[in-house]
Amino acid sequence: MGWMRYIAMALVNTLGVVVGIILVPAPHAVAQLAAETEGPVEYKIWELETRLSEYGRTSSSLDRLETVRENPQSVAQLYELRDRLQAQLDQVSGPPDPLVVQEAWQYELQLQQYQSWRQALRQTESRIRNEEKASQHWKQASQLALEAVEIGKYPNPTVKDWEMAQQLWIGAIDSLRQIPADSLIQPQAIDKIVEYQGYLAIVTYQRALASQPEAEPTATTGEIAQFSVAEPKFPGFALHADVNRDGVIDALDKMRPSQWSLSAGPLILFNNDDDDRSGIPDSHDRIVNGEYDEADLAQIHFKISEEYQDADIYISVDEASRRRINMFQKTIGGWKYIDLSGASPLEFSPTIILGVEAKQFADGQWSGLVNVKAIARKNDTEIASDQIQMGVAPWIMSPNTAPVSQVHISDRGVNQDVVEALQDAIAPTGTPTRITPGETVWMRDSTAIGYVQFPSPDGLRQYNVALSPPGGGDYARSLLGRNFGWAEIGEPREIDSPNQWLDFYGNLNVTPPLPGYPMGRIYYGKADGETINPDILAFLEAQQVQWPP
Repeated sequence: MGWMRYIAMALVNTLGVVVGIILVPAPHAVAQLAAETEGPVEYKIWELETRLSEYGRTSSSLDRLETVRENPQSVAQLYELRDRLQAQLDQVSGPPDPLVVQEAWQYELQLQQYQSWRQALRQTESRIRNEEKASQHWKQASQLALEAVEIGKYPNPTVKDWEMAQQLWIGAIDSLRQIPADSLIQPQAIDKIVEYQGYLAIVTYQRALASQPEAEPTATTGEIAQFSVAEPKFPGFALHADVNRDGVIDALDKMRPSQWSLSAGPLILFNNDDDDRSGIPDSHDRIVNGEYDEADLAQIHFKISEEYQDADIYISVDEASRRRINMFQKTIGGWKYIDLSGASPLEFSPTIILGVEAKQFADGQWSGLVNVKAIARKNDTEIASDQIQMGVAPWIMSPNTAPVSQVHISDRGVNQDVVEALQDAIAPTGTPTRITPGETVWMRDSTAIGYVQFPSPDGLRQYNVALSPPGGGDYARSLLGRNFGWAEIGEPREIDSPNQWLDFYGNLNVTPPLPGYPMGRIYYGKADGETINPDILAFLEAQQVQWPP
């Protein structure tokens, strides 16, 4: 990957990370690595001929002076050049002997030739030492990364496990940063640094989740404050979801926390990508659009014993969540939309499978918590019930240090020189550039890029989500696609002209991980007593992970 003082923002991290749309300053440590490399090995070769001088004497004279520049592209080529230069020096055995070389010009010429070869040899040997040092740092980083990956494969990593993985990724990044700036493997080292930073961000997030204390119920949460289930009250009538977030629903999920939190309890995905490529987020309809859309559903497995087979089974959710989620039942004919008012019974089966998707993120009006309740009725009498609490996975804003997968730019206006310069700068990295005809030149103002994470049987899934500011969503919405979500946050407001930029996302950013802020800390600006749109602030606060700003 080629490098410059600015890199493109891509979005994470995570372990894996992310799609970028703008150029941002490279992290200081990475920028240092991108220093100019040492020039090619340079030395001179003289060839002599004998000819008659202007004074009539026969003498040797300079026939050709050739400056040889060699720029080895591999360690093997460096070793080959070193051996060749050493052989040339061995032939002369040392500087010329003034007692043997009678002519002063001959002595000077042979001395320069010897010194040129010797300097080239020293330069080559220095580069070899650099490459050997670089190789050691590379191997050390690779070993640390392998150890960190192994920790991520533990069945149930603890906070200490995640802390160890975090330190291993930090150590691996440190080792790569020790690779000399003029090393042949420096471009690969920077690639790895960016990749490992993505893994570090994910591990940092997992550590934060694992160490998050369960929230205390409050009087304002109503139904949530009274929610407390350890074991089902009615054996044989139980809702099961992915409580431990390992991507599968099994016996390990039977014990449930009394209160959902960032670290415990099943997650729901705001299904805001476009798996069927209709141009509309999947959560906007009441159908499951194929296997990709099915993978975005949080499943609930409902085990029912034979004693309830003659009962009607109803499902409902708390009133605040009713219009903010969709729920489906898996039937022989496919996924069937469920009326969440609790008025219509489910299709009976010993194992009922439900799928849940959110239609929005948590915000200032909704906590993102969903209480799902199942009731069995026979002869209009309730004979069994169970309930489980779920929560919407938060939106996480990506820092400017996230790795890059795509760079976007508009060709609007007289900016063809900028477009071409950007393409030339990015071409060595192999990163695709998307040029959008006539699109806004204020991409960074009209879009905030972040990501969501969701457990699956194959590991943690992650995809990017572009946010539009209130009333300004054309560009961000154009990014909508399979595994790329879009959402518009808040309502437009009237604001005086000089401060109209306060509500755009050029006025919003997040740091890389900081002490006390494992997912980074949000920053925004204010002016003349005004601040960024309160709807945006309430949304960010509801995500919890990068707060307070």
